[in-house]
Formats: sequence, structure tokens, C-alpha cells
Amino acid sequence: MTKISPTESSFKIPQVEKDEAASAKTRQQGAAPMVEAVQFERKAGEMHKLYSKVAQEVEDVFSGRVEEMRKKIANGEYQPNVDEIARRMLGDLGLQD
Repeated sequence: MTKISPTESSFKIPQVEKDEAASAKTRQQGAAPMVEAVQFERKAGEMHKLYSKVAQEVEDVFSGRVEEMRKKIANGEYQPNVDEIARRMLGDLGLQD
């Protein structure tokens, strides 16, 4: 029997004893061993937390930028560069050199 020890993490994964034949059969069937599944779930949780944090920061920045643009438009201070807009539009269409 092989003891599978946990990897470094913020919580402890209990050691799991597996029979070598059972482990080989599990791998042949395409199923991930229990420890790999737990590690995957932990990584997925970490990725979700990171995504949520970044999404909130982006939303904060975006909402601040939108509010700034609204104020400029309301005050008549927003002066779009029509030449730049046209250049980018033509570039997106592949018509700009």
C-alpha cells in the first residue's frame, strides 16, 4: 500500500492509503485519484476567489470611469477625437494602411 501525503495548503488533507491495484485500475478507467480530485477542487476554489476579486476591482474601475464620462458629457467637456475614432473604425475593417 502507498500512503499519499497532502501537498502544502492552507488546510490539511487526510492521508489516504490506497491499494496499488486499485490505484492502477482507477487510472486505467480515466478517473482521478482522490487526492488529485481534492487538489483540483482546492485550486478551483482559489481560482474562483481570485476571479471574484479581480472582477470586483474591474467593476469598481469601470464604474468610476463611466461616472467620470457621464459628468464630462453633462458639462459639455467631452470632446471626442473624431479623426481617431474614424482611424480605428477603418483599422477594424482592415481599410487602414
